Amino acid sequence: MPYQTPKNSCGFPIPYGNPHAVSVSFPAMSDVILYEEQDKEMLQKMQSGYPRFFRNRFVARAAEYLEENILPDKNSVCIPISDAMAFGQINAVVKGEYTFVEKDNFHAIAVSAASTKIPDIKKFLQNTGMIPSSRMAEDFLLAQGILGETYLEEYSASPDPELFIRETISKAYEINEPERVLLGVTGMAAMYSVCNAVKKQMEHSPKKIFVQLGWLYLDTMDILSKYGNAKIFFGKDSLEEMLNFISTHHAEIAAVVTEVPSNPLMQVPDIEKISELTRQYSIPFIVDSSMGTAYSFRLTAYADIVIESLTKFACGNADVMMGAAVFSKTEIASALMLSVKAEIIKPYQRDARRLAFEMESYKNRVLESSKNTIVLVDYLHTKKQVKQIFSAVKETPFHKDPKNIVPPVISIQFDKKLEYYYDHLSFAKGPSFGTTFTLGMAYVYLAHYGLIKSQGGKKILNAAGLHPELLRLSVGTEPIDEIIAVFEKVFEN
Repeated sequence: MPYQTPKNSCGFPIPYGNPHAVSVSFPAMSDVILYEEQDKEMLQKMQSGYPRFFRNRFVARAAEYLEENILPDKNSVCIPISDAMAFGQINAVVKGEYTFVEKDNFHAIAVSAASTKIPDIKKFLQNTGMIPSSRMAEDFLLAQGILGETYLEEYSASPDPELFIRETISKAYEINEPERVLLGVTGMAAMYSVCNAVKKQMEHSPKKIFVQLGWLYLDTMDILSKYGNAKIFFGKDSLEEMLNFISTHHAEIAAVVTEVPSNPLMQVPDIEKISELTRQYSIPFIVDSSMGTAYSFRLTAYADIVIESLTKFACGNADVMMGAAVFSKTEIASALMLSVKAEIIKPYQRDARRLAFEMESYKNRVLESSKNTIVLVDYLHTKKQVKQIFSAVKETPFHKDPKNIVPPVISIQFDKKLEYYYDHLSFAKGPSFGTTFTLGMAYVYLAHYGLIKSQGGKKILNAAGLHPELLRLSVGTEPIDEIIAVFEKVFEN
C-alpha cells in the first residue's frame, strides 16, 4: 500500500521517525488551516516541517545551546545560519548590528531579542535557504555530549560524494561536464546565488529587470521582486506578452526566469521561442526544473542555467536539503558560473554522502513514478468526480522520452471542496514532492494562504489560474494498482 503515517499523525515527520525529514504530516485540511493560522496547540504538535519554514529539532536545540553557553548577552537570541558566508549575505541585505557566532562548525547570527530586524532576517533565510543542515546540527550536538549517537542511515561509499552527485546531474542534463554543476546547501540558495550573480554582473548597466514567466514558487518570486526588479507575466497570453516586452525592453532586462514545468499547474512554456530571443539579446535564461526532474526535458539546449532542488526527486526520501545550478555551454552561462562559484554556499559533507547514496537510484525512481503518472492521469480522466487535471504528460518538443519519462506530479480539481477528498484520501499528506511514496499537498493553502483569505488575493490567484481547492499529488513508485485503489475507495463512497 502507499506510504501512510500512523493514525493521529498530525505533526509527525514524513518519513515517520526520521529526524532529518523535510516534510510533516497534515492528514486533514483542518490541520493545514490551523498551521497556517499559527495555532499554538497545532505548532506544539509539530515534530517536523519544511526546514526553510520550520526549524528542525536538532537545529533548534543547537541554537539553544549557543544562547545558553556562548552568548555573553542574555538579551540576545541566536538565529542559526549555514556558515560565515551567509552572515555576510545577511549583513549586505538586512543591515543592522549583528554578531557572528560559531562553535564546532555550527553557525548563527546573534541579535538583540528586541531587534525589529528579526522578522527580516528570518524572511531572508526562508527566501534564500541559507540555513544549517540538520546533520550539521546533529554532529554539533554529538560533539557537545548532548546526543550519544547519530541517526542510523545509509551513506554512499563513494570517496567523493559531491563529485558523484555532480557527475550524475551533469549526465542527466546532457552536458557531461561535472565542473559545470555547482552544489548549494538548498535549492533556494542555488537560485539566490545565480540571481545575485546576475544582479552584480549588471550593476553598472541599465539591465535591472528580472522577467518572470508564469506563477513561480513563492520564494523564487520573493527573490525576484524583493532583491531584484521583477516584471511578471502570467495568464492566458503571457508568453506572447513577455516576448513582446523583451523585444521592446531588452536593453533593460537582466535575466528571464521561469519553471519547466510550473508549480503547481505543470505548464510547459515554449522554451525554444524564449531561448531564441534571449540569445539574440544576450539575456541570461534561467529555468527551475525541480518539478520536472533532471530526466524529463531537454533544458540545457535552451536555458543558460538550470536550477534543481535536489531535495525533491533526486533525494526521493524527503530527508536531505540540497540544490544544484547547472550551467550550459553558452558564453553567458560560463561567465556567470565563475561568479556563482565564488558565493554559492556549499552543502554539508554528511548531506552529500546521504544524497549520493539516494541518487544511485534517481533515474530508475523517476522511470517508475513516470509510468505510474501516465496511467493515473488516464484513470482520473474517466472519473466524474474529477473536474480538471493539470499535468505535463502531454508530449512537447522538449520532452526527452515522453512515452516513458514525464514529470511525476499532477494537480487535481475535484467536483467538491478539497477538504472532502483531502481528508478521505489515505496517502501521506504534507509539504514537498518527489518522494518514492505518493504525497499529497493542499498547495495553494500552504503556499498562498494569505491570498486565499482576501478578495483581492483571490483575484490574483484567479488571474494566475490557481484554484485554491487544488490537490497537488507527487506520484510515487508504489504499484499503480495500489495508488488507484486509494482513489477508487473514495470515489465509490
